[in-house]
Amino acid sequence: MFANAAKLLKFTNDVVSFNYKNLLREQVFALMYASVDN
Repeated sequence: MFANAAKLLKFTNDVVSFNYKNLLREQVFALMYASVDN
């Protein structure tokens, strides 16, 4: 039971960090496009 909980926690952490990295990447691209447009 504890092993499953640890796996679930790691999986959740991986998903969150992955989504966070994608979010940061999108922010960076948005800033780049904005600076190019202006």
